[in-house]
Amino acid sequence: MIVISVLSVLIGCAPAQECPGCICPEPKGCEPCPTCELDLSKCPTIIETEEIESVQYVCKDGRVVNESEECVTQYVTPNMFSPRTSNEEGTAIEEVTIKPACQGINAGQVYFRVKSSPVNITFQLKEYGEEYRDVYFIKRGVREAYKYFAICDKCGIADFDLKPGTIYLFRIRFDQSVVYKRIEYSNEHVIDLTKLSDYMANQC
Repeated sequence: MIVISVLSVLIGCAPAQECPGCICPEPKGCEPCPTCELDLSKCPTIIETEEIESVQYVCKDGRVVNESEECVTQYVTPNMFSPRTSNEEGTAIEEVTIKPACQGINAGQVYFRVKSSPVNITFQLKEYGEEYRDVYFIKRGVREAYKYFAICDKCGIADFDLKPGTIYLFRIRFDQSVVYKRIEYSNEHVIDLTKLSDYMANQC
């Protein structure tokens, strides 16, 4: 009986160690259980996570921005370009113009007219601090034409595409090696495709 009585005391008065609850039964004949105190440090930590997708752009000067236009508006401005306006003097080039247009979306129109048919015609672009690159090619036999570029990222709805948020310097290369034995270049034109430019403000 003594053994049973001792065991009864030990079992009946043992405080619960579970978290967060604490059970302290007080059976008859037992001393009151000690006050239960919940130790939150022993409870497992609950961590909730939420995935947020974020797209950022790295500018040429190393800045990281949220919008691609910020690379141009904060780093390159139209005033930083010095387009040549004397290339057409003494050439077969009669007229070259560039202006905003619509092709379902914001776009631009390129018009040219020359005195004699070139071997070929190449539209060239360059960004600030870079060299000219070819963006559109026309075979021999064209003396006058209207061509269009769409302001988009590879949408393919016009003769060629130009990326929005960028400022370009544009010229046309005329291969007149047959008639005049020379290569002729049009005057240079600034094409500003940043957010507040005439090209982007055009309602299409």
